Amino acid sequence: MLKMKKIGANASRSGYSLIKIVVEPQKEENLLPFESFGPWLTRRYFEPLNVDELLLFNFDAKYGKIESGNAFVEVKGGVNDRLEAFKPVEVKKGYFYDLILIARGIEKLRFD
Repeated sequence: MLKMKKIGANASRSGYSLIKIVVEPQKEENLLPFESFGPWLTRRYFEPLNVDELLLFNFDAKYGKIESGNAFVEVKGGVNDRLEAFKPVEVKKGYFYDLILIARGIEKLRFD
């Protein structure tokens, strides 16, 4: 079986890079440095149906194999992007892991 040397991801828009992440797995870990992020806040947006709402996504997470190693994060952007606040001050370590999310419910948030 081949061993991974590097794992990378790139998010782009209109032909320019927004963020680039590379992790070089070097050792297996038993745990991630965090227990859980808790529920996720996400946006449901369908312009043709005039739907624009915030949702709270509750889930259970099951982690598989976890690996850590050196990491590289590059935050760029293009015209009208305001990504400076997302640039990391320091990258200490990167993680690669298997994750299964089991949905437990979605709640529409109300702002009255």
